Amino acid sequence: MGKVRTILSEKPSQALAYSSAFKGTSKKDGYIEVNDSNYFDGKTFITWGFGHLVSLCPLVFTIRNGKNGT
Repeated sequence: MGKVRTILSEKPSQALAYSSAFKGTSKKDGYIEVNDSNYFDGKTFITWGFGHLVSLCPLVFTIRNGKNGT
């Protein structure tokens, strides 16, 4: 089996923007399949969530747990 890559975006419009950079994309239900051998070998999929998937840890949390945040 070849390589499989997943590109995760925060919302559907962002996924569409990512897919516009590639040739040979196909929109499916919940993901976009990328078939662009100039960039990827194997299967590549772009999918999305809704809302912010990553956030910064509050400074108070890092100080209380003895970590300096670096």
